[in-house]
Amino acid sequence: MDLPPVMRLMVEKMYENQPKLSFETVIAHSSSSRPASVAHSSRRGRHSIVRPITLPMTRETGQNGPMDEITIRPARPGDARGIARLDVETWRATYAGLLATSYLVGLSERRREAGWRSVILREPRDVRVAVDSAGAIVGFGSCGPNRTDRFFAGEVFTLYVAPDWQNQGVGRRLLITLFRRLVATGRRSAILWVLRDNPSRFFYERLGGQQVSRKALAVAGTAIEATAYGWRDLPGFLAAVSSEDREPEA
Repeated sequence: MDLPPVMRLMVEKMYENQPKLSFETVIAHSSSSRPASVAHSSRRGRHSIVRPITLPMTRETGQNGPMDEITIRPARPGDARGIARLDVETWRATYAGLLATSYLVGLSERRREAGWRSVILREPRDVRVAVDSAGAIVGFGSCGPNRTDRFFAGEVFTLYVAPDWQNQGVGRRLLITLFRRLVATGRRSAILWVLRDNPSRFFYERLGGQQVSRKALAVAGTAIEATAYGWRDLPGFLAAVSSEDREPEA
């Protein structure tokens, strides 16, 4: 069975199919997120009007140095190992207390590395990494077509930021870059999934995400409720982003 982008569901098994679990976004980690791609039912009827939002213009800095040291770029096959390592690390940090310890301890970096390499080889521009001045990966995200909801053309499958780099603007820059990628491929709306109890949901709300659906997911044998956030007008959202948030489309 060939791999569609990694993490289609929040289960290790789904990683063999597609990296969609941005549960954060779908679950991003605060400032980042982890997205999960799952089927859901959206509200029917007239679409609500999305008003322009004003985004913070200042760059954030932290203990690791200024945000100017961070570069967002398309992933390369050689990044798969670093992405897999951060993937497992952030799952363990984010889901501790939500998922069984045995499940988190059993997550396989090697397995996820193979999955991510496959996804990157298929379309590297759908996977973005945030790297520091030394070239280390401190965050990553992925996106692509939404195949489960006719109301949203695109989906953010994953969005994770290393614990030491959260709340410093890395997740925001990654999400904006993924949105630009979706628009560049003709997808003018997007959805992402996040676990209901994950604090990263506030990150998406601050960036204009609107709750559009909920669904109970079976993760590691446990039923966990997830919330979907949607952006119906990505071009409008991106028009509100300052020029300093524009990443080169490499």
